[in-house]
Formats: sequence, C-alpha cells, structure tokens
Amino acid sequence: MRQCNKRKHCDAEDATNAMKKLKTSVKRMMLEEREAPRVTHRDLKPENLFLTKNEELKIGDFGLAAEFDKAKFLWAVCGTPGYVAPEVFSGKYRGEPADIWSCGIILFQLLTGETPWEDSTTRYPKFALWCSSTSEMRLRRSWRSLSDDHFLIVKKVLAPNAKYRATVSDIEKNSWFLG
Repeated sequence: MRQCNKRKHCDAEDATNAMKKLKTSVKRMMLEEREAPRVTHRDLKPENLFLTKNEELKIGDFGLAAEFDKAKFLWAVCGTPGYVAPEVFSGKYRGEPADIWSCGIILFQLLTGETPWEDSTTRYPKFALWCSSTSEMRLRRSWRSLSDDHFLIVKKVLAPNAKYRATVSDIEKNSWFLG
C-alpha cells in the first residue's frame, strides 16, 4: 500500500492488498453480528484512509457517518463528488451499497491512477456512458488498462443500481479477490 502512495497508481498485487484491507475495515463498520450499531461512513475516499506502522488500514473522518439499519433508508445527500454513489443524489439510499460504491471508485483509482468520472450523475458524460454501455466504456483509455478480472469486479461494485451492486460478501467470494 505504501507503493500506491508513492506512485500515481498501484500494480495489481498492491491494489488487491489495499482493497483487502479496505474491505476488512468497511466490513468492521457494517457487521450485523456486533452489538454496537452498524455504521456507514458516507465519505470514503483515499484522503480518509490511513496506514499504521503495522500496515493496518484505518478509516478516519467520520464526520458524515451515520448509524443505519438495513431495513431503513438514509436521507442526507453528502460525501465527496466523484466518490458518492448515484442513489445518494436521490436522497433515499441504503448505507452499505453507498460505501461499497466508494470502495469501487477507490479500487479503480488504485489501478488506473484516476477516478472514472467527476460525479455519479448522468449530467456527466463518462458516468452516463457507464450507465448505458459498460462495454463501450471499456474501450476508453483508463478502462483499457484494467485486466478482465479487474474490469469484472469494478463492474459489479460500480453497478449504477444499488440493488445489483456487489456486497462485501460478494467481494470476498470473487475470484480476483481470493487469488
């Protein structure tokens, strides 16, 4: 992960390791089994991720975080443009899929050195293209640099409809993530 900070982007192995650490931290916030309330961060981005001396990833800046229940919606439109899930802009969304979306943006950034689009609203042509044709988006420069495995996991994590988006459990079972 330290190599990721020194370069514009990471190699596949460093990106995988970074995402495993991020997944573990996000999963800790959302665990259903724990007594404490489940938490959604709502502003996951590289600037809010910190690495300890022991290479453990810590999530910081919980200023926009909220407790959540899977059965209830969140209403506050918040987060950093470019990392915010599209459903957040509707003002009615669930916490876990919104944070998973942000993890997907971070993964893309680790692999390519840039974010896939400025904002996740259809006002932005790159995002509108993603919503209408992921195969056409694949032809764009930064997307071409992704391996097929990386493209497939990014596609699942950045599904525009939260109902079809990968969950933490889905990510853990993905062959790219296990490999």
